[in-house]
Amino acid sequence: CGVSGNCARAMKRNKNFRSTETRRSVGSQFKTAKRSALVDDYQEPDQHEEAKYFKAISLNTAENMGYQMERRQEPLPRFPVTLASYVMVFEMDEPWVKWVEHAKQKDTNVKELSVSYALLTVQPLMDKMRSADMIVRVFTYEEDKKCFALISVSEKRQKMVAQYMESIRLRIKKKDDEGNYIVNGGAWADFKQHLSTLYEHSSEGTLFSSCQQCQVIEFLLNDVDERALGPQLMQKDACEHGNTTLMQLQKDEKISDYFYMHHERKRKWLEEHWSSAYFSKQPIEAVREYFGETIALYFVWMGYILTMSWVPAMTGLFVFIMGGVAYSQASTFDSPYVPLFAIFMSVWAIILVGGWKRLEMTMQHEWDTSEYKPPKTDRPEFIQNKRTYKRLNQLSQKEEYYADPLWRGFAIAFAAIVVPLCLFFMVQFSIALDVTEATITGGVKGGPVSYVFAALHGFVLVMLCYAFDRYSARLLADFENWQTDEEYNASRISKYIFFTNVAITFCIYFWAVIGNEWEAPGVQLACPNKICYDSVIFKIPVMLVSIRLTRWFVLPAVRKFLEEEAEGFVSKFVADVGGKVKELVKNIQASVTGFFNKKDENKDGGEGSAEALAISNESRNIYEEYKKPKFKPWDLNEWYLDKLMDLLWVMLFSGIMPLLPLMLLGIQIFDLRKNAGHLTNHVQRVRYSCSRDIGVINDMLDIFVVVAIITQTCMLAFASNGLLYYFPGITAPRRAFLALVIEHLLLLFMAIYLGHVEVPEEAELAHERKKEEKKHLLRDMDHFNPTKDVVFYTSDDGEAFYGKSPN
Repeated sequence: CGVSGNCARAMKRNKNFRSTETRRSVGSQFKTAKRSALVDDYQEPDQHEEAKYFKAISLNTAENMGYQMERRQEPLPRFPVTLASYVMVFEMDEPWVKWVEHAKQKDTNVKELSVSYALLTVQPLMDKMRSADMIVRVFTYEEDKKCFALISVSEKRQKMVAQYMESIRLRIKKKDDEGNYIVNGGAWADFKQHLSTLYEHSSEGTLFSSCQQCQVIEFLLNDVDERALGPQLMQKDACEHGNTTLMQLQKDEKISDYFYMHHERKRKWLEEHWSSAYFSKQPIEAVREYFGETIALYFVWMGYILTMSWVPAMTGLFVFIMGGVAYSQASTFDSPYVPLFAIFMSVWAIILVGGWKRLEMTMQHEWDTSEYKPPKTDRPEFIQNKRTYKRLNQLSQKEEYYADPLWRGFAIAFAAIVVPLCLFFMVQFSIALDVTEATITGGVKGGPVSYVFAALHGFVLVMLCYAFDRYSARLLADFENWQTDEEYNASRISKYIFFTNVAITFCIYFWAVIGNEWEAPGVQLACPNKICYDSVIFKIPVMLVSIRLTRWFVLPAVRKFLEEEAEGFVSKFVADVGGKVKELVKNIQASVTGFFNKKDENKDGGEGSAEALAISNESRNIYEEYKKPKFKPWDLNEWYLDKLMDLLWVMLFSGIMPLLPLMLLGIQIFDLRKNAGHLTNHVQRVRYSCSRDIGVINDMLDIFVVVAIITQTCMLAFASNGLLYYFPGITAPRRAFLALVIEHLLLLFMAIYLGHVEVPEEAELAHERKKEEKKHLLRDMDHFNPTKDVVFYTSDDGEAFYGKSPN
């Protein structure tokens, strides 16, 4: 048999089969966790799609081989999900679309096709990326004339580039006393290629997470460091000052968009264990790994507020029930528990802020961001502003940008005039609503009309605050020409918080205090006996519910309308509806045709039809991601401001309405999962961002505590008779003096408590221990000489040790 030609050919035909079976039998003996993870790193093909593919192959094979047909084990080509993708979007012209359709029909007659200048512009960019050892996959979506380039980088190339990036940090592996690895237990260290075996892998099964891989790709595309040998899509001198390569390509209309592609498996995991899991703990480490420290820190803050809201919610429910008992006996909700609850909420606000600062320090030590300093990069809008100039720094001997100081001073003075003027019109509008209400009701407090006007107050407040942020705070911050994003955000947030805080507090103060002293001809604004507790207690929650409903349903529609072109809004809406109707009719026609022509479809489809179907589905998925809106950096600030406003209501007015903490608790539970679902499903993947803390929001929390103490004590003095239960016969001046004493005692407690906030001892000791372990581990390994040092591996799962080469 060894000399027989037939046997030799048979052995050659079965060579791959035997080798495959041998490897399968040997591999089954070593089913380690690492091998299972590697197997799971590849996408599982759709069973229906794969069955259709096999059926098409079987039909073609049956025609060629007759009854001796065998089923060929050829799965659909799949791209490994271990490699993340970065998407660049190009606009296709009409000739390009015809070229694509011509290629799908496999027509060799190309004489009638014209030249595509868009393709001639795009092709050199793709050639440069491929020449830089980048994997480029091209998908087209002819219905909207879009071409998508999915860019990936091999793991070997990732390691080479990551060592030149400051933002890539990985945890070092750590074992317990029994030799088991501790997940997320090691210290953080900058990546170095020769130490790659010491780093802990991500939860996605790869050394670098998909977020870090996208950072590497963006680093290459922007050609940040020449040592990384990027594609150099355009000369740096051709970029405008402040623009990266991708920003300049988009401005020159060579590309239309670029974004991170979602890691489908990780996104589904986050959706299952985070955005849809209302009764589960947040996977903060997974969120940090997928989105970055900035997003993770926001959800840590939301989770902390949610946790801290349980105690005041239950206490406020008890106080409200006792108020109902008091109403049944004395026809008033004012009870002896109201002063105690107001003081309790002031103390709670102080403890809330102090506890958050400690938790923030703990997260800084856990993520090793306590010494992180964001790169001081100038805003492109600042560099390109006409009021920005250059000068030579005498210390660094480098040119730097600076703003015109006279213009900056003038802009700040102008903002100091515009913001109070906007507040004046807001106050006048609020007073006009209250006067209208009093005119209609004849001065009677409470009732359906009062609650309708309270809801109208909330609606108007939200819309005016949004208009102020869009047309005043943003434009004023741009007018002031701030150099960095931190300065710009601080300016815009401070203006918005000041306007919103004054607008909200004035409404409540006018209902509870100012209206009692207001004398208008023919209008009765004062409450009976100058005490407005019973009338305000239900207007506050109605106003809060109106604010939340407006923010959830009305404001997104208004924002979408204003962000689009107002002139083409109706025509675009009609076009979208018409496109959806056409797509529906097309799908129905395809379904009917497929039902009656199944046999012909299977006979003529073959191998190419199944592969083409997979490509079309991939193109449709990418197009759906492209159509999603971007999550801009300011959107996160809006989330912070939204939560700050909810917190402001509880801190300031829970003494009047004890159910406000319970309402905040319900809103927090809903908003936390809603925002998580928004990030995973409704926007493009968020770009990586690292932050040390929540910035100016911490300063706002300190200010809110002071305002809360003053407001709660003022309510005790002027809006409630609760102190009369403890001091019968006390006069109004003495009641005001007693409230002033309580206020000063609370302010003293705040100064002492918040002035001694320190890092928790356990977090500091754990951080120091990790740093010491990293120091000892890298002491003998951090010096690598590629000509002498060689890494030896004992097995796939074994540890690496360094030794000298035999030569």
